[in-house]
Amino acid sequence: MSATPLRVVVIAPHAAMASELRARFIEEVGFEVVTVLGSYPGAERLRLTLDHFQADSLYMQCDDLPASMALLQRLQGIEFRGPVVACAMRHQPDAVIDLLRSGAFDYLHMPLDEFSFREVAARVESRCPRNSESFLQSGARVVGFTSSKPGSGATTLATQAAFALRRGSGRRVLSIDLNVLSGTTSGWAESMVHPFDVVDAVAALPAGRRCFREVIQFNGVSMLPAPAIPEADSVPVDALRSLLEMARQCFDWVVVDLPCAASPETLGAAALMDDVVVVTTPELASLNTLQRNTQLLYGAGVEPASLHVALNRTSKRDPLQPEAISAALKMHLSWVLPNDYFSLQAAGQLGLTGESALALAVRKMATDFCGTPKVQGMAGDGLAGEVSLAVAG
Repeated sequence: MSATPLRVVVIAPHAAMASELRARFIEEVGFEVVTVLGSYPGAERLRLTLDHFQADSLYMQCDDLPASMALLQRLQGIEFRGPVVACAMRHQPDAVIDLLRSGAFDYLHMPLDEFSFREVAARVESRCPRNSESFLQSGARVVGFTSSKPGSGATTLATQAAFALRRGSGRRVLSIDLNVLSGTTSGWAESMVHPFDVVDAVAALPAGRRCFREVIQFNGVSMLPAPAIPEADSVPVDALRSLLEMARQCFDWVVVDLPCAASPETLGAAALMDDVVVVTTPELASLNTLQRNTQLLYGAGVEPASLHVALNRTSKRDPLQPEAISAALKMHLSWVLPNDYFSLQAAGQLGLTGESALALAVRKMATDFCGTPKVQGMAGDGLAGEVSLAVAG
């Protein structure tokens, strides 16, 4: 926990909710409830309250959905940077997506079990401005996933890594699918007839930060899928640069699913990433293109220390084991992930949350990213092999 308690403002018209939250904060997480408002305040009173008490976070009752949505809009208007947690007297699954989409950081409902309350409090503490200031000064970290050859599993790893980053860091994560010809992640939005996609977000860029207001939410991650109907034209590099610049202001992590490494779209976009993960499989067809593709990415402007290789779908029965692959290609493998279709099928849209070897490997990938500083302008002077990938000349 922080050296000084987090200051929390509670807005709860229902006395039972206010009493429950106040008791939980004192007994379980050590947050300081600086004031409790029994009604939803107007914009001016809200601003004065947050400024006067120097609030780090706000917990609000959300059973009155229209009033809650209006309050979230007022918070955006006064540019309150602290995390806002929506709390309901009973679970309202249909309202959760609307609340998260409108700016709520997390969601709780009565009865408040101890584990969920503590877990949300930990995420709130990591996300509050006083603890995340140094992280946010540099903007979101953008991680691109691409494949050595199509079908290597880069899309699946990108999606699962986004879920793992959200669960592990508690920060806001945006997932972008740039495979506009295949529409792969539109399946995550299968319940929506016309989901808001990456092309829609680009078209909405003149609206500034509001271009992300319609993004869909899955498992706590904001997602911009590829169009459900494949597009003939890719997202222009200039438009993607503008989209990422805006995303850096609104999120803490941006995970981008890129087309195959050798594609013109990926080579044009790769230099915009802070990190690029090249996903390969142990098959010779994928390994044979790996060195060529990494050299193409270097030529496109990717820094050597920012380039990582993930060996996916491995098995103890493979003719070539990871050690042999690394030695033969003279490459460092940043991550080795097992072939585990069962875990992926069982995870579905909930993400890999179990203790399978694949789930642990994906969580390690997310943890490694959280613990590695951004590389900005590092020259390829031979140090890259110590952190990520080294290719023999």
